[in-house]
Amino acid sequence: MALGKILSLHDTGRAGKKAPAMTLAPLTIVKNAAAFGAALLLGCSGGAFSCYPFGTALLTASGRHTAVIWLGLMVSALFCRGNAAALAVTYTAGFMLRAALSAAFGTARPEENTGSGRARRNELSRPEDSKPSAKKPRSLAERLMTGLISGGSGNVKLFSEAVLLRCAVSALTAFAFGMYRLISGGFLYYDLFGMLTGTLLCPALTLALSTLTADAEKYRDKKRIGVLTLGLMLIFSLRDYSVFGFSPAYIAAFIAALWAASAGGIDGALRGCAAGLAAGLAAGCDPTLISAAGFAVGLLWKVSKAAAAAAAAIIPLMLGLTTDGFETLRTVLPDTLGAVTVFMPLSYYGLLPKLPAFAQPDPASDDSEAVILEKKQADTVLRMNSLSGALGRLSDIIYTLSDRLRRPGIIDLKQICDNAFDDHCSRCSLSSLCLERECTSTLDARAKITTGLYKTGKVDAETIPGWLRERCYNLDHIISDIDRGTAELVEGLIRNDKTEAFAIDYESLSKLLAESIAENDAEYRVDTELTAKLRRSLKYMDMPRSQVLCWGARRKQVYISGVELAGLRLGADEIRRMTENILRTRLTRPSFNIEGEKVEISMSSARRYSVECAKATSVRESESANGDTAITFETREDYFYSLISDGMGSGREAAVTSKLCGVFAEQLLTGGNQKAITLEMLHGFLRNRPGECSATVDLAEIDLLNGKAAFVKSGAAPSFVLRGGNLYKLQSKTVPIGIMPALDAEQIKFDLESGDIIIMLSDGVAQSLEDGVWLANMLTYEWIDDLQLMAEKILDGAALNNPRSDDMTAVLLKVSEAPESGVTTE
Repeated sequence: MALGKILSLHDTGRAGKKAPAMTLAPLTIVKNAAAFGAALLLGCSGGAFSCYPFGTALLTASGRHTAVIWLGLMVSALFCRGNAAALAVTYTAGFMLRAALSAAFGTARPEENTGSGRARRNELSRPEDSKPSAKKPRSLAERLMTGLISGGSGNVKLFSEAVLLRCAVSALTAFAFGMYRLISGGFLYYDLFGMLTGTLLCPALTLALSTLTADAEKYRDKKRIGVLTLGLMLIFSLRDYSVFGFSPAYIAAFIAALWAASAGGIDGALRGCAAGLAAGLAAGCDPTLISAAGFAVGLLWKVSKAAAAAAAAIIPLMLGLTTDGFETLRTVLPDTLGAVTVFMPLSYYGLLPKLPAFAQPDPASDDSEAVILEKKQADTVLRMNSLSGALGRLSDIIYTLSDRLRRPGIIDLKQICDNAFDDHCSRCSLSSLCLERECTSTLDARAKITTGLYKTGKVDAETIPGWLRERCYNLDHIISDIDRGTAELVEGLIRNDKTEAFAIDYESLSKLLAESIAENDAEYRVDTELTAKLRRSLKYMDMPRSQVLCWGARRKQVYISGVELAGLRLGADEIRRMTENILRTRLTRPSFNIEGEKVEISMSSARRYSVECAKATSVRESESANGDTAITFETREDYFYSLISDGMGSGREAAVTSKLCGVFAEQLLTGGNQKAITLEMLHGFLRNRPGECSATVDLAEIDLLNGKAAFVKSGAAPSFVLRGGNLYKLQSKTVPIGIMPALDAEQIKFDLESGDIIIMLSDGVAQSLEDGVWLANMLTYEWIDDLQLMAEKILDGAALNNPRSDDMTAVLLKVSEAPESGVTTE
């Protein structure tokens, strides 16, 4: 059309003759034929309660092809027995009503707006005597008749009314058709339900289909809704037809699923599955067959298209055999093979356009989004695998602990054996022989029985000495009492043990995944301001045609592509320094990826700080196990963590509790979990363990990228920060975790500086200033630079100054500037 207009102006300007009328382009003929065919098909398709919503919705939602659609609907009305005249009148009334509304309220043609546009320029280029004279405004009837002939009235486009007006026309025409059927049919409930269904369904379908033709931007952005709606309507309309024994509806639904799945990957698999489910329901067939085929094709499409085609043909057949038996060979197999046969050539030769609902970003037009998407997907997989591995390791630890807690202790089993023997021996006539003359042999026999019971869980005949079996006539009753007592003890342990029943709290787990996804999204959000600054800077650095992208919140990442290798005059350090000045953050030295004559440069935030750590521990006197646990570790997210946990009490139980806290926290934090949710989950775990189980938690988090530090304390002893000869104390008034119903923790945040030293202590070293004056003096006036020696010196001082003995732990952290990384080339 544009070429035709140019030729027309050219001929008029030269020869003063009118250009010949243009003929319809082949593409226009194809579009009109498609609109006519869709109207013919949808107009013949009835909905629930014999209403006809599809044709009405298509007519009221259409734009440029409304006249062709009306003709197709008029032809389709001839095939609707009993409703032909009513449908013809309804379609005609809707067509005329839309034409009137668009003539009165339609949008103006953009090329004929007064004072601007191409028409304004053409008007200025005409001779004075050729300009049209002013006319009076035409009447509505005149505008309507002109619009029907020319496709619009004056400067108003025909059938361009607002979407809400289209929906109103759709509802009105559907209501009128429903009222006619209700009155002519004798006011039957069936016709009443049909009227209500059509009146509600028609405007909804019109609203969805209007996204394909509406001019308003808010509707054009939702074009995928119209595509899906129209596709499902067409598939639904084909369900009653059969062509040479084939089901067009099944084939169309199957092709739609394969089409959606051809995006490939897990996304394509999910989209193919969803499309197959929706299209299968619309086609009136088993949707599981189509959705399963779509899922398999999506997974295999990028691996092998031949394998994907084979899977599309085999999977529905196998599923059909399990449900319908060999009847599937007649009902499912022909249609499935037909759909695959049609789809594969169309896909191979690129004859299928991209559906808006399933279109992927075009890497040629938007390389930046493709780069971010690829990196984000890789990082998401890594993050989810890390969290999954952490939860799996915690599960193994929890079940191992649960198995150990279920096993009765040797002391409890000895008590059961002694009670059983004492109960029967006290009434036995041979008790003086066993307990006095042969007391040593009797005690040894009891010890062997207890040991065998602890190892095997039952009293084994081989553990009972022969002389005892011959002498004791109450032995069977004693063994029965021991077995019964052991069973009751194990039952009580199982009933009170909540460790295996511990399933990570759903709310905490939901927060864990939600925050992980939100943090990942934030780290891959494009920073438009910094990207624009970098792009302007590249113009002055001999890289004018390069493309640059900057994204990330905490960890900035920079990607520069399209750099000409021959024209690159800057060194790695110059590029890094320029970027650092703009981003105001420290970056790694550039990584270069050379592909032919182009170079890709990537950088990311570098660690500004490193941490040197040392720790020393000592066990309480008369105890073999240390109730304190101290761990330090780094994560791939560039965080450094230090944790001291002191199990309440002393000995084995305290040591088990504190080590559980350490393992729990390390696994979840290493997996990328947030410290707040980690402590909530740990608190819930300890609360569900049998008996009183609590521990203090002193957790320090250091951001190695920006030097921000955060302390989380739950019942922990004070910590200290030594900076420039000044000593600062960090303290909170909280209780240990596992005691209160809700977690009681306090967070302290501050910014670190190079040279800061953090001193973390357990409560066995010092709990308050009153008993820690010696500690303040030692840290201020007796400091030595060797961290390990200083940690041991603190414990020696605590042993001399504290009147009571307890488990003691000291962890020292020194923060320093991190060295720079080197240049890498691929």
